[in-house]
Amino acid sequence: MECEEKYKGKITPQAAQKMLKDEGMNVSVDEAGEILKFLTDMATVVVRNF
Repeated sequence: MECEEKYKGKITPQAAQKMLKDEGMNVSVDEAGEILKFLTDMATVVVRNF
């Protein structure tokens, strides 16, 4: 899929969507991708501050 080719992390938006759905959150693949991007950005900030 095109989305998987663009994504550099180990968790794809599709996998994140499935994990979130298993926890009761219904999100689209695009929303899951945005959540992953946000978490990646937050992790970068935390590592820089550490």
